[in-house]
Amino acid sequence: MKSRRKPRSSPQAKSVTTLREYTRLLEVYRLDDFVLFRGQGNDSPLLPKVARLRSRDNLLSDEQAMLASFRREAVTFLDFTPTNDWDWLSIAQHHGLPTRLLDWTKNPLAALWFAVRRPAQAADKPAVVWIFRPTDMDIITDPDKSKASPFEGQRTNVYMPRHVTPRIRAQVAAFTVHKFIKRLGRFVPLEKNKQQNNRLDKIIVPAKAFSELRFELDRCGVNAASLFPDLDGLSLHLEWENSLLSDEPRDA
Repeated sequence: MKSRRKPRSSPQAKSVTTLREYTRLLEVYRLDDFVLFRGQGNDSPLLPKVARLRSRDNLLSDEQAMLASFRREAVTFLDFTPTNDWDWLSIAQHHGLPTRLLDWTKNPLAALWFAVRRPAQAADKPAVVWIFRPTDMDIITDPDKSKASPFEGQRTNVYMPRHVTPRIRAQVAAFTVHKFIKRLGRFVPLEKNKQQNNRLDKIIVPAKAFSELRFELDRCGVNAASLFPDLDGLSLHLEWENSLLSDEPRDA
């Protein structure tokens, strides 16, 4: 998984409006053995959901209380019982619980779909696709073997999860596992993390391009049904196929 290129000194940003432009930009990463992508409908900080909560008392205590309750109450809905914190966090993240995980994918087309899946908030509010090239030392594939904990350590790691849900497999999912900085009393956005922000780039997608990109991605088989391989995903895709979002022309 070693990168054969030197890290850049700061994040790079470029703009695209077509799928062809997007795939051409990705050619620069062909020498990298391991690259992750994250699509966002707006240019918000790279922070996990738990970091965006308004804490009742203490954010770390609230995080642990939520996960403990989830572990206790979720077992009746699961076909198997996870054996470590990493699997529990993956499942909790999948079902919307605020965790210190942030979703990424190894599939750049999936990331672009997540960026443009909904109309832009405003004409001047672009979507973004972040590109992250972690080092070998950042990647955790077997937490049981490494004895690593998602709640300890000195770095923000990358976790390659077991395929505990069909969506993780379909989305070729990965997670950044963010560290709480005690001296600051908060999580630090990845783009401001001095240990890793020199391995980030950003692609900007103007709001005017969302609609056409959705159709181009669908022609490539990238849509709600393929990325959410369940009845929810099928229903979302059928709704999209048979109606129009607010930014889609009637002659599309």
